[in-house]
Amino acid sequence: MVRAIGSIITRDYNKALIPGLIIQFGFGIIFSFIYFGVLSYFTSVIMINGILMGGLMGFFHGIVVGFVGVVTVAIHHPITKFKQAGFSIAVAHLFGHVVYGLSIGILFSETGISILVSS
Repeated sequence: MVRAIGSIITRDYNKALIPGLIIQFGFGIIFSFIYFGVLSYFTSVIMINGILMGGLMGFFHGIVVGFVGVVTVAIHHPITKFKQAGFSIAVAHLFGHVVYGLSIGILFSETGISILVSS
């Protein structure tokens, strides 16, 4: 996925790794703040709540990114290799986002960090 993202920018598979990593990690950090904000708003700092809510957010995020992303990339990607994404790629995205959500939920529960300002 990293090279697929990077090659959208570079239009070259061999030059796609670094830009893809920067974009992937950058969006991962941005979405961690969004996940923490939602978790701070909707759940208390109890391990099971963080895990369940994080996994649920990852599931819905994964559905959107997995299926919409696969369709969009398959239609518009400049490199032929990435135009052949199918159902298995979408499922892999879904799985990855669920794991990401579970990880963020565990971090939220373990650290107790709330990014929302309470009055």
